[in-house]
Amino acid sequence: MKKGRYVYYHCTGYRGRCSEPYTREETLKKRFAGRLRDLVIPSEVIAWLQEELVTSDLRDQVGRDQALRRYEGELNRLGARLDTLYEDRLDGRIDASTYDQKAREVRERQQRVRTKITECQSATFPPSMQALDLMVLTSKAADLFQEQAASEQRRLLRLVLEKATWQAGELRMCFRDPFEHLRLSNSVTLTNDGPLVGDSPVSGIWRRERDSNP
Repeated sequence: MKKGRYVYYHCTGYRGRCSEPYTREETLKKRFAGRLRDLVIPSEVIAWLQEELVTSDLRDQVGRDQALRRYEGELNRLGARLDTLYEDRLDGRIDASTYDQKAREVRERQQRVRTKITECQSATFPPSMQALDLMVLTSKAADLFQEQAASEQRRLLRLVLEKATWQAGELRMCFRDPFEHLRLSNSVTLTNDGPLVGDSPVSGIWRRERDSNP
């Protein structure tokens, strides 16, 4: 603290004598704020993502319902097949050995289908809306960084940064995942003039990997 109002930072010399000069707090804040703006997503991208999530979630639900109906239909057909085999055995159209073998095969197929039904019913999709909420909050926090209290600034930096160094007046930062992916997606979007529609290269940057597959 200088003159009761100016705050300076300096190296504590943890690994020996350091030649780095003192640095004004305002300078560090400005540099951090500038780099954090790499995480600010344009409002048009946020709006597009919200629409995409609604469509994607609806498509996921429809796909799961169709798969369940298909598996349940197959299970019903296998049950009917087992009943037919039993009647053939009773009527003497097949012998006991043949019945046992074919019935075992049908029951094994039934078990595989039941497993698929259980997996389908318990399947959970990525918490897309939560991810979008995190993007929005991160964008707001990064935009308002310089206006935040010091404690909130430190909290944000600990959340998004893997590491940061200051040397020769230059700030070097490495973001944690998923913030580094967010920064990269943002960077590509801002340098690309393509529209956020259909299967354009720009829209593909923001889609979940499973949404990009046929």
